[in-house]
Amino acid sequence: QAILSVVSGVTICFANAVKGAGQGNILANGIFLASIGLALSFVNVFWTWGYSRISNKLAAADSDPEGEARKLRGVIKFGVIIALSGMLVTLFGAEQIVGTMVAKAIT
Repeated sequence: QAILSVVSGVTICFANAVKGAGQGNILANGIFLASIGLALSFVNVFWTWGYSRISNKLAAADSDPEGEARKLRGVIKFGVIIALSGMLVTLFGAEQIVGTMVAKAIT
């Protein structure tokens, strides 16, 4: 996921450089939504690294397994929400970018 996020970031930077100045506002061309989705992807990568710390706490002998399991469920649920919202925002951004390309090709 980290590698794909870096590749997506480079692609967004390239698309932003190619579009040039004066090609419409940032909200209308899809770059903004794609960038928000990319940021959420990076947040999700760092959030996923936290799972190992929680699993180490869960494996510790002196911890409360039920309390830690409850915390783990909450953390995983929040991680899934981050991932799904990032995918949704990125999909909307991609639709805007494709729609802009089709409109430029038709006119």
